[in-house]
Amino acid sequence: MALDQFNRPEVRILLESALIPEGNWICPPPIRFSHETCQDLPFYFTLPLLCGEPNGRFPKGTKLLLVKQEEDGTFAYVADKQGLYVAIHSKGIGPL
Repeated sequence: MALDQFNRPEVRILLESALIPEGNWICPPPIRFSHETCQDLPFYFTLPLLCGEPNGRFPKGTKLLLVKQEEDGTFAYVADKQGLYVAIHSKGIGPL
């Protein structure tokens, strides 16, 4: 097949906010998980969580690796199966 016969998608430039910061990736991603979301759960690239909109959401039932729990137990850092490393409200997850 000639290159001019391929259907190419329309080019779209994403907003700067669509980028995931370099510090929010774990490579290689985890293969074992300790917790899952109990509800749709917003996540944040950085703390404090209460400032601004969430950077994304995990659907209910998403398996996560608990990487770090804040001392007061309110927030935690978790990683998903793709290696996304983010902060969440601890009350939104439970053990597997």
